[in-house]
This record gives sequence, C-alpha cells and structure tokens, in this order.
Amino acid sequence: MKKECEIVRDLIPAYLDDLCSNASREAVETHIRECEACKVFLEEVRQGVPEDVPQLLDEEDVLRRTAWKLSKRAIGCAVGVTAIVLYWLIYLWQDWLAGQGNYTYFPYQFYETYSIGYLLVPLLSVVWLAVVLVRTFRRKTWAKNTALLAVLTLLICLQIGYLHGESQKISVSTFTTVECIPDEYHIVLDRDDMPITLRTTPMITNLLQTDGTIYGIEFEYRQTDPAQGTLLFISAALDPSEQ
Repeated sequence: MKKECEIVRDLIPAYLDDLCSNASREAVETHIRECEACKVFLEEVRQGVPEDVPQLLDEEDVLRRTAWKLSKRAIGCAVGVTAIVLYWLIYLWQDWLAGQGNYTYFPYQFYETYSIGYLLVPLLSVVWLAVVLVRTFRRKTWAKNTALLAVLTLLICLQIGYLHGESQKISVSTFTTVECIPDEYHIVLDRDDMPITLRTTPMITNLLQTDGTIYGIEFEYRQTDPAQGTLLFISAALDPSEQ
C-alpha cells in the first residue's frame, strides 16, 4: 500500500465525522477520485467500520471534539444573527430620536457614522447566506443548516423590505404656513396642490403659529400616501407683517 493511501485512510474516519480541516478534506476527496482502492475503502467505512480501520480517536474524544465544534458553530451563528438584529434595533431607535432633533443618547457624529451600516449590514447578510448555501450544497448538510438558512432568509427579506419602504420616501424643503394644528402630535401645512398632515412632537407644535407666519420646513412622505408625512426640520419664521 502506498504511503499516500495510508495517510488518506487514517484521515477517513475524521473525514466522515466532519472533524478534519478543509485542507485535509480536499486532500481526501482528491485522492479518492484517483485511487479506486481507497474509494472502495471509503464506502466500506461509510457502510460500517471494518476491523482494520485505525482507531485514531476513541469514542469519548470524538464526542468531545464533535460537541465543541458544534458549540462553536452554534455560538458563531447566534452571535452573527444577534449582531444583525441589534444593529437594526439601535439604528431605528437613533434614527427616530434624530428625526426629533434629540441627540441626547446618540451624538450627531454617532448618527452619521452608524448610518454607514444602513446598506453594509444587508450586504453582509446576503454574503453570509450565500456562503452557507454553498457549503450546504457542497457537503449536503441540509438538515444541519436548515434553521440558519431560514433565519438568514427572513432577516434579509425584512431588511430588503425596510430599504424598499425607505426608497419610497420623498423629501421636500419649502417655505409655507401652518394651516392648523389638530393636536400636539400633528400639524397641517398649507400647500398649493393639497394640504399635508405631518407627524411631529409637542415640543415643536407648541412653538408654531397658525396666523399666516411663513416657516422654512423640511418634511418627507411616501409616494403611496402624499397626504401624510413626517416633519424633519423647521427653521426660523418670517413674520406676516414683513412679507
């Protein structure tokens, strides 16, 4: 028996238990494509370990190494999924606060830097899903990776849905008057084409007047609902007597 065959046969138990490195796995797969005897030996081991297979690892060691490997994989997946969810929770929170001009918890510099992940995190999620899919196809480990694939697919769909919704928003900067203030959380702008109701905060509504004063206002609305929007920014007013 060739020395290379002996080495490969020593690796076969670990290969079948998915305990060897990627380099060892590739070496085994390359060899059995060229060596019919080792290919037959691999199939025999897969069906049932013959007496002459080297017992490199005792049962306790195999169980310990397998459990540790599975634990590392599970911990890594859990950390990755948690990081994605945590990023979006923080992003939505600080974006909501920034929309109200509140930078108490997150400074403006943090807001600008953190927003870099707005597109980066979904992209990394897609790359992660692609890597898991390739490994699953290659190793035929569908049962092992089904849960992770489902979670990643769900996260990607949610992120794409959110990004699509954000892409439907239109920002407008204008000088106009406040037609009325129906409650402390909404104002209605007097626009030429149609009035629009904007969501805001009591801190803002308490400072506004409906006496014809012109304000510099920035707001956004969705294309599907042009009559409702969100106030983003308001600047100093022009007194009606100065117009």
